[in-house]
Amino acid sequence: MSMTHQDKVGALRNIPILADLSPDELGALLQITRSASFKKGDHLFNEGTYGEEVYLIIAGAIKVTTSEPTRKTKILNMLNAGDVLGEMAMIDAEYRSATATAHEDTETLVLTCAGFLEFIQSHPSMQLKIMITLCRRLRNANDEIRNFTFYDLAGRLTKVILSLFEKFPGDGDTPFVNLQLTHQDLANMLGTARESVTKLISSFKRSGAIDYRDHMIYITDQAELESWIR
Repeated sequence: MSMTHQDKVGALRNIPILADLSPDELGALLQITRSASFKKGDHLFNEGTYGEEVYLIIAGAIKVTTSEPTRKTKILNMLNAGDVLGEMAMIDAEYRSATATAHEDTETLVLTCAGFLEFIQSHPSMQLKIMITLCRRLRNANDEIRNFTFYDLAGRLTKVILSLFEKFPGDGDTPFVNLQLTHQDLANMLGTARESVTKLISSFKRSGAIDYRDHMIYITDQAELESWIR
């Protein structure tokens, strides 16, 4: 996707931490960015590598994962347009704590950590927004711990579906999660076996709560879906 200067300025304005910057400030930020496109399955960076760049997501979706020696994978987060990726390495200068992979074709603007940090230091309003972004991710992690502690697998799957719908809302006669997800993707979000998710998806479909076709989740009866949270 070829973007004009004005397209890029508009895309940057849709990123919450940059929304208050003037056109001149956004233009100055663009001067220290480069465009980077990723095909589905491409790695942006790998867990354990040194973090030198920050990614501003313009279009597409990125999954953030961690793995262990047994090769089990846990999806920690799903990011889309407007999200910032890699800011932790910018702040603490540590190695990447996770792997980032394009879940679908994705467009980004990339900055060096040093360049972005210098820009933020000269724009104090952004510092608070970075803190808010990090606090939101910490709250999400706390919510996941709470869900794992207090809810069974059906309840946790329901919460994941509703959370995905909030972040990736699909327009249409039937609300849907506007993101293709395999049963394995959902299992990796929950830290469980794919077979367990497959059985639950079938149960949800039989109850009329959802439909699942072409790797898309359609919420056909939200009240019924929420009844699985117990």
